[in-house]
Amino acid sequence: MIGWLPGGGRCRTFFAGFGVSLMMDKVLLFSDFGTRLAALNPKTLAALVRWVFHPGMLFSSLEQWWNPNRPRAVPHEGLDLCCFAEPSGALRWVPPDLSVPPFLPGRVVRMAPDFLGISIFLGHDLCRAGLRLHSALGHTKPRADLRKGDRVEAHELVAHLAPPRGRRPKVPPHLHLSLFWLPDKTSSARLDWRTLGSDPIVHLLNPLPLLNLPYTIQTLPVPAGLFRSPGEAK
Repeated sequence: MIGWLPGGGRCRTFFAGFGVSLMMDKVLLFSDFGTRLAALNPKTLAALVRWVFHPGMLFSSLEQWWNPNRPRAVPHEGLDLCCFAEPSGALRWVPPDLSVPPFLPGRVVRMAPDFLGISIFLGHDLCRAGLRLHSALGHTKPRADLRKGDRVEAHELVAHLAPPRGRRPKVPPHLHLSLFWLPDKTSSARLDWRTLGSDPIVHLLNPLPLLNLPYTIQTLPVPAGLFRSPGEAK
C-alpha cells in the first residue's frame, strides 16, 4: 500500500526539491490499485495473469481502439482497462458489472456524465507545492448512496462499470483512469472532459507506470455482440 495521511482535508506534503513527475514516480511506484480491483472482483478477475492494452487504450494515444479508422479528437487523457489474459493465453473482456475501488483514499469532488456513463472525480491526500493529486474514474455507474463530498477509503466499492447502451454498443465497457495534479482549492467545475486535456492548470500523468500491473501491449480486435445489457435478447 502506498502512503497517505488519513482524514478529511489533511494533505501529505513532500520535499520541494522533487520535480512533480519524479515525485509521483517515487511515491506511487507500488500502487496496489490492481490488487484492490481484483479483490473486489474475485470471480471475474480470478484467472487474470496480465492486463492487455491496445495501443489506443494508452495515455496520450490519438487512436480510437474501438474504431481504428477514426482518430480521437484529443490525446487520450488516461488509461482504459478493458481486457486481460488468462493463464492459457485466452483473452477476456471485463463485464459491465465490474466493481471499482478508488485509485486512492480521497473525497468525491465531482460526478459528471460522460459518453458511456458517469465520471467520478476524486481529490486525494497527496500534495506538493500547492498542487493536489486527483483521479477520475470514467464510464461508471456510481453506487446509489455516493454523493459529492463523501470520503471514500482504499478498499471501498465506489462504482460498477456502466452497462452498455443499445443492442450492440460500439464501445465495450471499460474503466477509464485519469491521474492529474490540480492546484488545491480549484473549483470542481473545472473538471470537465471537454477541457481536461487542454486546461493549463491540469497536469496530467500517465497512470500505467504507477499502477504496478503486469501487462502487454498488442492490437486487439473488438469482439462484436459481447456487450449486451443483462437480459437483452441475442
